[in-house]
Amino acid sequence: MPPKWNWREAVAIDPDFTNGYALAAAYLKLRQKEKGRYDFDEMEQSLGDKAALHMEFGLAYGNAGFPETPFKSFKGQSPRMQKFARRPLFLGASYLC
Repeated sequence: MPPKWNWREAVAIDPDFTNGYALAAAYLKLRQKEKGRYDFDEMEQSLGDKAALHMEFGLAYGNAGFPETPFKSFKGQSPRMQKFARRPLFLGASYLC
C-alpha cells in the first residue's frame, strides 16, 4: 500500500502560488470544498486581496463544478472587484465552465 501523502506539507516545501493553487483546486475536484476554501483563504491572506487572484479562484471553482458558490469577489462585494469593470464577465464565465 502506498504511503499517505500530506499535501499541505508538500506545498510547504515550496510555498508559491502555483503549488498552493494546485492543492486548493485538487481539493475542489475531490469535492472537498471546505479544504479548498481554507487554502484559498490562506493564499488571499498572504498574497493580498487582488482582483486577479480572485479570478483564478473563481476559475478553480467553476472548473470543479461549483459555479453557484457565493463568491464574494465575483458578486462585487470585494472593494477591489467593485473597481474592476469586467467582473460581470467573470461571474458569467464561472457559470460556463
